[in-house]
Amino acid sequence: MPIRVLLYADYCNWPLWGPRGGPLEEDDLSLSEPLKDRVKAWFNAYDRPREGWPLWVAPPGAIDEERAWTDEGAAIARLIAAELGPDYEVSFDA
Repeated sequence: MPIRVLLYADYCNWPLWGPRGGPLEEDDLSLSEPLKDRVKAWFNAYDRPREGWPLWVAPPGAIDEERAWTDEGAAIARLIAAELGPDYEVSFDA
């Protein structure tokens, strides 16, 4: 049975949630630094910017920034799943 991980931007320090429904810490999963930076940038654009974290910016020409942010979250979830491999099931909730 795969380990379930949820990418969910809520009021927490890191947007990945574990199988028991609680938020994970940044280093709880073996993710590459470039992917962590992408997660941070995406998450930092959600609610309360964190000093020292990059900030995700909608791509040029994006008419609907919220839709672009949601699309980025879905893309990040796919990348997380690819890095973690078949033992994990990664989902995204906008």
